[in-house]
Amino acid sequence: MIRKEVVIRVPEGLHARPAAEFVRLCIESGERVLVRRTDGKEALGSSMLAILTLGLKKGEIATIEAPDSAETLVENLIALLG
Repeated sequence: MIRKEVVIRVPEGLHARPAAEFVRLCIESGERVLVRRTDGKEALGSSMLAILTLGLKKGEIATIEAPDSAETLVENLIALLG
């Protein structure tokens, strides 16, 4: 299992446009990705509504969890957010 923390650097936070790209990457990969806030709230990376509900803002820290086989995906997701 891969677990990586990322500081959200997108100026508007994880709003609709970056969230849609995040979800697209997760769905296309077919991997199960979890995104977790520091308060423990979590969402599946393949669910647009769940990702938006996290309400991640610029400067907040999120943890991305995925299977070991998804290393490239995780790096791409971090690049999108960080």
